[in-house]
Amino acid sequence: MQAYLEPIIIGILIILLILFISVWLWVWQPKQRLLLAATCCAVGGTLMIGVHYFIMHQTDLYGTWLYEVLQIWRTESYAWSIGIVVSIMGLLITIAVEKIINYYRPPRTVTIGESRRALFKKIGIAVPAVTIGGSSVVAFDGQYRIEVTHHELAFPRLPQYLHNYRLAQISDVHIGPCIDLQEFDRIMDYVLTEKPQRLLITGDLIDTLEWLPNLCERINQLVSQFPDGIDYILGNHEHFRDVTRVTRALRNTSMRVLINENYQLNKDVSIDDRPVYLAGVDYNMNRNRIACRQEMMEQALAGIPDDAFVLLMAHHPEFFTEAMERNIPMTFSGHTHGGQINVLGVNVVPIGTPYVKGMYVHGTSCCYVNRGSGHWWPIRINCPREISVFTFRSQ
Repeated sequence: MQAYLEPIIIGILIILLILFISVWLWVWQPKQRLLLAATCCAVGGTLMIGVHYFIMHQTDLYGTWLYEVLQIWRTESYAWSIGIVVSIMGLLITIAVEKIINYYRPPRTVTIGESRRALFKKIGIAVPAVTIGGSSVVAFDGQYRIEVTHHELAFPRLPQYLHNYRLAQISDVHIGPCIDLQEFDRIMDYVLTEKPQRLLITGDLIDTLEWLPNLCERINQLVSQFPDGIDYILGNHEHFRDVTRVTRALRNTSMRVLINENYQLNKDVSIDDRPVYLAGVDYNMNRNRIACRQEMMEQALAGIPDDAFVLLMAHHPEFFTEAMERNIPMTFSGHTHGGQINVLGVNVVPIGTPYVKGMYVHGTSCCYVNRGSGHWWPIRINCPREISVFTFRSQ
């Protein structure tokens, strides 16, 4: 989390906390209003102070008992914040319903009025309990649950090099406040269990740059465990933090970093076979998005023969449009986190792209959008973190 953003976020949370307390006391109308308001402020304020301290000192605290406590604290603070937002909406609806009922069906007796008031007071207790409690369950599930998905990719005229070839993809790990190095190790344990020949990392690998040296050490240890190594591209968060620092550090590891470039995977190709190339594009930070994407694609594909089978790594799935135009068989993407909150098949969070998660097929071109192997915000509903494993088959 960038330093200049944190005070803004905490300020918003404080405003939401005050609004929540005001609306809640309006609905419930308990006798000890001041005591309850003070208690809520104390709990909410303590959570905010705790998560602020955790983020500011995370790398220093790593490995201590206090770190483990603050990890739980951090996740609960995210749950508290989303629970407050949902509670406010629920309580406002409760107030509106009560006003409408009293307007159209005013109580005929004092007893009926008191009963009705008692009902809404109970609702005033139930709404925060359900929303904040439910948010806690969702936050801890979203923080720790990882799903390994398996996919078969069948293509006509598949090069011999890719027959039964197995590769894994992770994306949007976001090593930082929510995903630490220990959790990164857990992700890699899942990946290595699948025994892929190659690992693709499609951007947004790290947020907290204090952990960059330790991450580079881990990557150097991991590369040899994949027969064909690890390939990586940049995401928007590397640009947000310090793209020059990240690129320099990761290029000094044994991992291949592709920034609008490509290389051939099968060096010895027979006359009747096809060459296989892996290309990677940078993240598009330019407002003139289409023209910039076109330019990046031209650079990334430069020198690739027309008959080559191309695998494309693109952090943002919007590059699938350019991939389709060029008949690129397979694009690996991420960025969207799958929307993170999916209710009845509908993504609650607007993504800004039609390619949200999973496989998309258009003609001879396919694109897979990974849901994110990590995140910077742990609230996930029907959209767990993902490690994708692909096996190529001849069609």
